[in-house]
Amino acid sequence: MLPRALLLCIVKKTLSRQGNALQAKTGDPERGLSVAKHACKEKESGPPPGQKVLDALKNKVTEGRISCADAFALARDLGCPPREAGVAADRLSVKIVRCQLGLFGYGDRPKPADEKEPLAEGLAEALRAEEKDGRLSCARAWEIAAERSLPKLSVARAANALGIRIKPCQLGAF
Repeated sequence: MLPRALLLCIVKKTLSRQGNALQAKTGDPERGLSVAKHACKEKESGPPPGQKVLDALKNKVTEGRISCADAFALARDLGCPPREAGVAADRLSVKIVRCQLGLFGYGDRPKPADEKEPLAEGLAEALRAEEKDGRLSCARAWEIAAERSLPKLSVARAANALGIRIKPCQLGAF
């Protein structure tokens, strides 16, 4: 028998857009469930959030949501890893919105990361040098932005333009 938290997470993820989209695309309900199970195991594998983090998150939440920037500020203020704030959000069923890289949490509006902009000089080469298997971590995307004094969103847009997926999220949202 699966642990209750994992079972609830599986149900939640199965009903998510990702699971439904995959199920519709493949016509295979088991494939959607398999992806959902994997996503839940990943989410649950983070360190359990301390009560201090849970309480602080409850105080920052508005309408069941917290922005990526606010989640990072909370983690910084409490001296905990961003992942712990993300796991706390998951445990409290708080939705993380307005990703600082523009990748998720913008409702029905187009994702800011999908907008086109000219690539900064040398950025394409830097991203290609850092990507592994077509992916670049969120943390590394932030580092590249800081190293080059660029907005994080510019790095995300460049990665999208180059077909590089940014994953995993530092908060564990994706």
